[in-house]
Amino acid sequence: MKHLYTMLALLLSTVSIKAQMQTELPVHSIGAGPLVGYNLDSKSLAYGAGLLYEFRPFKKVGFISAFSYERTQTDISDFNFAGPGVAPVFADNVYDDVYSLSIGARYYMKDFYIGGTAGVGYNKIKTTLMDGRVSDGGEIYGFYKSIGAGYQFALKNKDIIEAEVGAFGMQQMKIGGTVRYKFTRF
Repeated sequence: MKHLYTMLALLLSTVSIKAQMQTELPVHSIGAGPLVGYNLDSKSLAYGAGLLYEFRPFKKVGFISAFSYERTQTDISDFNFAGPGVAPVFADNVYDDVYSLSIGARYYMKDFYIGGTAGVGYNKIKTTLMDGRVSDGGEIYGFYKSIGAGYQFALKNKDIIEAEVGAFGMQQMKIGGTVRYKFTRF
């Protein structure tokens, strides 16, 4: 009888462990997707792409690291770069490229989350003049930040699609969003 109870206890613990393993959240995931936004300062469209790694050791909290690239293209065709009394110099567009590397956290409420990151950004600005020349507008390193909210859609293969909206940027902030595909099996 003692052996029967031992076998029954082992069988029940195996069933219990298997049930827990099927409902566990992925601890590690890697995601990628496009981003689009609106630059509040230049009143221009911003677009780019981002990569995200998430370590989620707890059900309600995850830690993230992100790399992103954003480009804002602003029409400045009506701005004269030359001073008074000199032949006018006009330009087509200003290209504002931002590369960022940041870390942060997320707080989950079931499939909905809020989160933010902070890190370093590299901003390169260049202008294309009407005569075809490219004018270097300079480059700077600075503080990069983002804050957002999103929702995750679980797929049958256990990967995740997430849609997120928020604010992000260095000196010039953008509002926008992304749709990211997250791989949870690797």
